[in-house]
Amino acid sequence: MRLSLRWLRELVDLSGLSPQEVADAITFHVAEVESVEAVGAALEAVRTARVLTCAPHPGADRLRVTTVDRGDGVVRTVVCGAPNVAAGQVVCHAPVGATLPNGMTLALRPIRGVTSDGMLCAEDEMGLGSSHEGILVLDPATPLGLPVSEVLGLSDHVLELGNTAITHRPDLWGHVGVARELSAVLGRKATFPAAPAAEAALEAARGLPAPSVAIDDAAGCRRYVGLALEGLRNGPSPASLRNRLEAAGVRSVDLLVDITQVVMLETGQPLHAFDRAGLEGTVRARRARPGERLVTLDGVERLLAADDVVIADDRRVLALAGIMGGRDGSVSASTTQVLLESACFDAGRIRRSSQRLALRTDASARFEKSLDPHGCDAAARRFVELVLQHVPGARLAGALADVFPAPPAPLEVDLAYDRVRRRLGTRIADAEVRSRLQALGFGITETRDGVKARVPSWRATRDIRGPEDLVEEVGRTRGYGDIQPVAPVGAMSPRRMPPSRRAERKAASVLSLELGYAQATCYSFYAREDAERVGLHGVPHLGLRNPLAADQDRLVLSTLPNLLKAAGRNLPREAGGRLWESTRLVAPGAGGAAPAEVAVLGLLAFDRDAAADARGLLYLGVLEDLRTLLARFGARRPVVEEGPMALDPRLPAPAGLHPGRCARLRVGDVVIATVGEVAPAVRRAYGLAGRQVHAEVALAGLVACLDARGGEHEYRPVPRFPVAPFDVAVVVPRRTLAASVLQVVEQALGEQGQGARVFDAYEGEGIPEGCRSIAITVDLLDREATLGTAEAEALRKRVLAALERAGWSVRTGKA
Repeated sequence: MRLSLRWLRELVDLSGLSPQEVADAITFHVAEVESVEAVGAALEAVRTARVLTCAPHPGADRLRVTTVDRGDGVVRTVVCGAPNVAAGQVVCHAPVGATLPNGMTLALRPIRGVTSDGMLCAEDEMGLGSSHEGILVLDPATPLGLPVSEVLGLSDHVLELGNTAITHRPDLWGHVGVARELSAVLGRKATFPAAPAAEAALEAARGLPAPSVAIDDAAGCRRYVGLALEGLRNGPSPASLRNRLEAAGVRSVDLLVDITQVVMLETGQPLHAFDRAGLEGTVRARRARPGERLVTLDGVERLLAADDVVIADDRRVLALAGIMGGRDGSVSASTTQVLLESACFDAGRIRRSSQRLALRTDASARFEKSLDPHGCDAAARRFVELVLQHVPGARLAGALADVFPAPPAPLEVDLAYDRVRRRLGTRIADAEVRSRLQALGFGITETRDGVKARVPSWRATRDIRGPEDLVEEVGRTRGYGDIQPVAPVGAMSPRRMPPSRRAERKAASVLSLELGYAQATCYSFYAREDAERVGLHGVPHLGLRNPLAADQDRLVLSTLPNLLKAAGRNLPREAGGRLWESTRLVAPGAGGAAPAEVAVLGLLAFDRDAAADARGLLYLGVLEDLRTLLARFGARRPVVEEGPMALDPRLPAPAGLHPGRCARLRVGDVVIATVGEVAPAVRRAYGLAGRQVHAEVALAGLVACLDARGGEHEYRPVPRFPVAPFDVAVVVPRRTLAASVLQVVEQALGEQGQGARVFDAYEGEGIPEGCRSIAITVDLLDREATLGTAEAEALRKRVLAALERAGWSVRTGKA
């Protein structure tokens, strides 16, 4: 919003302050000033001058040769083509070398044989209007040699106030509101516009009939003030009004319209004037009716909607309320009587209508900020004052009409002095708190430990709501720069992360940094087709009433579908990979109970080449990864059992897995994880090649492992002595789990082993029918000393004997 500093100086004492100092005061205490622009500087060289002589040009019928005096005793010859130039006039003279607002730079040059020393200026040449019918003639008593910008009141500075900084401050959308703030901040006296002539006229018209106005849509129109004036003459506005509008960036239209604009820029309250001669019956604020149309002042026909607030008489729609008037009923050069509208409309309705119609105006920008309905009456009186001042013979045609269905109750806020001091972090006297609030217009009543502040109506619509807002008022008017920065003082305790979050972070570290899994972030939803593909078609799901998409209409009961989709997106670019995600499986509650949420980790390993994994190493690798994960949580020897099992009794058993390659890992009596190769039918349903292995881990089980260990951190020193490995191949029945073989080996080693791991599985030539050979590397270790040959051989024989006692055939080889 553009603010005229000249206008502000009329409202509040700003003596001794430069334009930049005023802008800084507003920025530091009220709202950001984005720029300061000097107005009238382009006319600094154009000065007042008197025409001494005026004679016809010897070489041109339409030109005149004049001599002018700028008050410096120098007589200059100027050629002028204006038909209204005459001797004795005081005019505007631009000398040689001056650059006018239109960009033209004057040079000393002959015109039809007569050298012209500058030019006499018309309005449009000085950027003061569009008239080019003749030169601008000033009052004959105007002193000579003065800058034209000073004589015409053009010397000004415009402060550009950031609109986003005053969105919540409708009172700052007028010069009076900003002047009120400067008065409070600077402690300077403010003198706000009065309307004595209007008050007298209204008192005299008190017994006359008021214009017929009504509100049919109380939700859309909170207050409607109407005034009828007659005896008017419309036409161009005087320079004083035009200059004010120009400084604010508003185009001058005619006198009556310009007065409504000046009042809006002064008070922040938009007004609208209707030509009363064309009105029929009662003027009312109502909702638009189906199919109604309105040709607005910009000449565009607009189809109205039921949510639009309109102003209409008994015959037609006159205006789109709060946004723009209609072409019918608007004032014109022939207007002699008007009905003035000063109203307050609902902010939300105005904004929605403005956005829908793509029609933003100065009025709509203000109404959508929630204007003060108590400002309607004062703005109407100010309009009458300016009309009586500029239109001789104008008079009121009736009393003031004021429809105000539900005046808002006054807002009062309690504020304790100690709250101000605590929030601002500085010592501030009780009296200063009271004085600063009173300077802003708050009514103050003292209480036992503070004040009860009555919020002024212009701050009560959407700005001030509670004591914190009052603290801000005291702080900003005092100046935040005067508050000494102090570090906050208070007891602080370390934030303890929830056990589930600690377990999830530890699992992320193991899976991503140690085991090479990439974390995937999948949706918590999938489609009915996904459930059917993995064998959960008969299992109840928790559905969504308003899904984001058709393929996301139910909450997941398995991590398998979304991980398979993620693998499908990666397979064209990668031959294989490993993914994991952390999510919650959600099962509907039985018998009206709340849904069950079970936090799980989902793992998926995939390989594009199925032949390369014919021996099931991908499955064995994921199983070993799970053993490593559980070991990091303190479960060093989980029991591996054949077949899947639900991780929680409220969840279904894992589905979509190969029946011959699936297992569960149990710690004590609790199943913590399940793992299995994806069934071929499921793989084909998702269009995937190769093999995929899926696993799910219950996060609650990992938390229980940490709790059983007595904490998250367990330090085990790096072995100081070398590991002595050896390999062993064990021929076992095909359905024997590799994990069962590893358990036998680990039990035989006891504490003298670093671990055992599967590195191969083979079926085929040399292996009995129905059997397979599982190759294992066993790491022998003594943590107290280097393991000797005899000790290593004894441990190796112990392992081989344990395998043979289990009924398996053993083949060995040196590592």
